Amino acid sequence: MPTQASQKRWKQILQSIYDAIEDHGYPPTVREIGKSVGLSSSSTVAAYLEKLLAAGLIAKDPAKPRTLEVTSAGRDFIGVQDHGIPIVGTVAAGVPITAIENIDDYFPVPDDLPYAADELFMLRVQGNSMIKIGILDGDQIIVKKQNDAENGQIVVAMT
Repeated sequence: MPTQASQKRWKQILQSIYDAIEDHGYPPTVREIGKSVGLSSSSTVAAYLEKLLAAGLIAKDPAKPRTLEVTSAGRDFIGVQDHGIPIVGTVAAGVPITAIENIDDYFPVPDDLPYAADELFMLRVQGNSMIKIGILDGDQIIVKKQNDAENGQIVVAMT
């Protein structure tokens, strides 16, 4: 765990990343983070980012630029309530498997979505039986909770 001074800086950096993503839809650059929190050295910001990454408070794709995201643990650390729809596990497309219903994270959705966020959840697809309608193995799908389905609707049946 960081010192109290480092913890304050961690929160500033996390909040800067979170705010930029909320405001612009993409994460800030290292320089933009530094400017936002009053650090002029990009290497100092990069060192903080490595510590936040090691602590599991941020995630990034090392092969791509500007892929920083604040994880669920990072949002907890800065006191931001998760909003969005829960990513709850995997669903089989083809061979039946047991649905796993642990909330892995939250997927952000716009506030003006026509459904309440608590009516929706997200699943990762495992299998290839839905390929003809464009649902591929590894895709993430948003599912609306409901008891009935109309003829022709695509459903996820859970017992």
